Amino acid sequence: YEERERNRSVPLPWIAAPDEGDYGGDLSKVRYSRTSAPFRTLDNEPADVDARMKMAADRKYVYFRYEEKDMTARAHVGMDLWSNSLELHLHGAKRSDLLQIAIAPSGEVKAFSSVVEAGVRRRDGFANPPKARSVVTDEGWSVEIAIPYSMLPGGIPGPHFDRIGANFFRTRGWPGGRALAWSPIFKKAYLDVEDRLGCLAFCALSRKK
Repeated sequence: YEERERNRSVPLPWIAAPDEGDYGGDLSKVRYSRTSAPFRTLDNEPADVDARMKMAADRKYVYFRYEEKDMTARAHVGMDLWSNSLELHLHGAKRSDLLQIAIAPSGEVKAFSSVVEAGVRRRDGFANPPKARSVVTDEGWSVEIAIPYSMLPGGIPGPHFDRIGANFFRTRGWPGGRALAWSPIFKKAYLDVEDRLGCLAFCALSRKK
């Protein structure tokens, strides 16, 4: 009981994307003016790498730029997607339903719709996942992605649905590597942790027409 209450006391993170223009899905035009707090381990311990997420949005897309200052992404670039990747979990109005996107340093991207129906989780893959721009150097790894709101479960956000629950995970499945999260979840599995979702706010969608 004490451990559960201690976990619940850890603040949930949030980040807002200001209304700064329409980028039309073009990553080369995006201006990121909001940066998340540093990622931490799944158990809320300080990470051994500086890892952060940046966010921007317009009326049709949400944009993310992940940056980490560490050489391990390059050192393990040959590992499979589920052992060396960034995962984005974007939830709809029904918090148990989510869009799950995994991006490897190699640029490989997989996207899934994960929904719960009659108490059973169903996961369906997207034949055409969003394209990501991945850059790996000796200094670290950065990746950008533009995600259309139409991919989110439960419909497109609007003036009355201008924020969603989300979490981001950095899987580091090599010996000695520890998984990281934007919002620590205090368990190993990334799914069914709706009580630990952070908040993404879309200022462009809050604007009155």
